[in-house]
Amino acid sequence: MYGDIVCIKLVPGKSCGFVQYFLRPCAEMALKQLNGQYISWNQQPSALTC
Repeated sequence: MYGDIVCIKLVPGKSCGFVQYFLRPCAEMALKQLNGQYISWNQQPSALTC
């Protein structure tokens, strides 16, 4: 939705994580629109981490 994702890292025991985008403008747009929001997905977290 915001661009190509390079890597997602979830913080064990916390309700947060880090997303690395391929292009900085995509990361800045995602940060501006999603910062502080709860996001859920149907995939297993282990499938998304690098």
